[in-house]
Amino acid sequence: LNMIQGYRTENIRKHNMKVIAGLLFKNELSCNEIAQRIGISETAVKKNINQLIENDWVVHSDKEEILRSRGGQHIRYKINDKYGCFVFINFSHDENWFVVTDFSFNKIYREKLVLSTVISREEVERASSRILQVIVVNEYPLPVRGVVVAVPGQIDNKTGDFIYSSRFDRSGIHNISKMFIEKFEAPVYVHNDTQFEVMGELEHGDFSNNTTIYYVNIGAGLSSVIVNNSKFVLGTHGIAGEIGNNITEDGDNLHMHCAFGSLIEKTLPYLEEPTAKGLIEAFSKNEYVKECVLNSAEVLAKQLDAITNVLGCDRVVIMGGVRAFGEIYLNRIKEYFNRYPKGFKREIVISEYTDNCFTGMKKLLCDSIISRISN
Repeated sequence: LNMIQGYRTENIRKHNMKVIAGLLFKNELSCNEIAQRIGISETAVKKNINQLIENDWVVHSDKEEILRSRGGQHIRYKINDKYGCFVFINFSHDENWFVVTDFSFNKIYREKLVLSTVISREEVERASSRILQVIVVNEYPLPVRGVVVAVPGQIDNKTGDFIYSSRFDRSGIHNISKMFIEKFEAPVYVHNDTQFEVMGELEHGDFSNNTTIYYVNIGAGLSSVIVNNSKFVLGTHGIAGEIGNNITEDGDNLHMHCAFGSLIEKTLPYLEEPTAKGLIEAFSKNEYVKECVLNSAEVLAKQLDAITNVLGCDRVVIMGGVRAFGEIYLNRIKEYFNRYPKGFKREIVISEYTDNCFTGMKKLLCDSIISRISN
């Protein structure tokens, strides 16, 4: 019985520590404020705070007017931003960058990465060396406490190996996670870039009224994510949502119709430059380019109609570079859905947020750090 009681007490302590750390990552709070929010005694909160301070994860707020509060009962605490730093790396098709933050997720440094269409092992190694250089020359060099990497394609959740990705030279890169673990000597989290986009979208918005949401990301690449009751549906190896190879009515795959690369090829004579920027600019000026893009939206709509009907989705969110085409692109998809109504309502919207990937990466790392702190 004593053993069982001790086990339960330890679980309660870990839970409380996790909740307190989560609150402090969002705000500077006093013991009294924390106690009121989570419904435990101020004494119990103080005990947990003292342990966090002892481990150097939490410090007193550095605001003097708060520190001078009478009796100390309103002294606030915060996450120790100098405990370490985090590294975020985005290898997506549409944008490449790295961000370094302190332990409180305040951005210290951001830099654009210039990479080939197919990224080689040498390029990955150069990028990681550059990141380490930035950390070393910073005003206060910090130990790396975690690295998050966003990649197109799919990673096997069990082994960390690539299942599929056209973004990397697979002859030189089999497990990108191991490469960064060796370089940074810190926990590394590698996930699909669209999954991070969706994590960020969920952090930004309130979708409590939606049971099943289908997110589709269209730009240089094409992928999707299914969310059911706020949880990702990833499949056995985490590859659910790869719709780019779905076959369309004319026998081509969906990627050949909807991704920017194919659209640029089809409209090349009408573009000032053969880039996503050139395509987007021509869309508003040239009727042929506009019609090519909108035809691709209708091809996409047919696939979305079938998929969301099978899944019973009540919300479809369009993400990625096609957002630049605005409501006219979205309306072409809506028109198709309205032509073939189903027995339930499906809301179709364009994502409003531009920082979803970083927000999602930060969310995953924050949750992982909080779990480590509580243990």
